[in-house]
Amino acid sequence: YYGFVVYLVSLTTFAVYLLWAYLPDPVLEAAGITYYPERYWALAMPAWWMSAVAAIFLFNMAANMYHTPLLNSINNITDSQSLLPREMNCADKFFCDEVGGIPPIGDLPISLVNMCLYQ
Repeated sequence: YYGFVVYLVSLTTFAVYLLWAYLPDPVLEAAGITYYPERYWALAMPAWWMSAVAAIFLFNMAANMYHTPLLNSINNITDSQSLLPREMNCADKFFCDEVGGIPPIGDLPISLVNMCLYQ
């Protein structure tokens, strides 16, 4: 029900906005509406809102680009939160002894990934 109420309120608000923006002053005064904002705001507010939304998107993209490490950075491979296994020097230790076994949770070192993929 709340979605329908929000839909009706937004539709009514938009209709009132369009009436205020397009009807001339004598028609509004004949309807008894004498106190309303200047017509300047009919164009200024949507322009301000669209500019603000565009600025937020651009700022978000710029912040993400600023905080992304460079392509040749070691932080793309490992960081302080990595859980590297202690005894994983070769690919044989990665696989469990029993069939269907699951190795302990941890990040794979890039040397092991390269060894499994390229040898």
